[in-house]
Amino acid sequence: RPEQRLDIKLSTGARVLGRVTEAGSSAGAPDLPIRVEGGVLATTYRPIYRLRDELPRTDENGHYEFSGLGPGEYTLTVDVSNSPYRVGKELPFKKITITQPDQELRGIDFTVDPAGIVWGYVVTPKNEPIHRADVLLCSSDSVLSQALTAAVRRAPPISSNSEEDGYYELLGVPLNEQWRIYATSDDYAPQLADPFVLTPAQRSVRIDIYLFSGSIVTGRVIEPG
Repeated sequence: RPEQRLDIKLSTGARVLGRVTEAGSSAGAPDLPIRVEGGVLATTYRPIYRLRDELPRTDENGHYEFSGLGPGEYTLTVDVSNSPYRVGKELPFKKITITQPDQELRGIDFTVDPAGIVWGYVVTPKNEPIHRADVLLCSSDSVLSQALTAAVRRAPPISSNSEEDGYYELLGVPLNEQWRIYATSDDYAPQLADPFVLTPAQRSVRIDIYLFSGSIVTGRVIEPG
């Protein structure tokens, strides 16, 4: 058969550019993953974007960019989980439509609420690390009141487990509210830290928690008479 020449021109695809900023200011929100779903990604790239660490992220000024998108409808979502930010009044979710292969959409911006970070170590009085201690962010309200609040907000409390060296980290702590840290472990008595408040000027605080062995209660159960 005679040779046939077939030239293929590949498009660079459509681009989407925007910025994620902190509510109430023009400060950018850095290192936030942006999820994109739908369109061509629904059949070609979606498995890649299921991994949070492989999602495109905002830069140090909050800017982000997607490229290589084909025509179709997409949804963009800012992932604030495991970050010092929270969902505010404006949901970090938008729908876009790509109509041309080389289209460029600019100004697809989002706003998130700034939050804080609480970190520290769970150790014994001898500074020995305690592994897998449960660390929970709570308030000074009663347990029932906090449970009802969590149910209304439909969000579980912020919690973590201490690592091998006793280190723990709680992300997304709301600002300008009074909080406490509650830590417990199977082999130690639970401890409740003193109240603290994070502010826009101070979004990070270190709170080390010392767990003590606690008292041991023993006894015997016998039949009456």
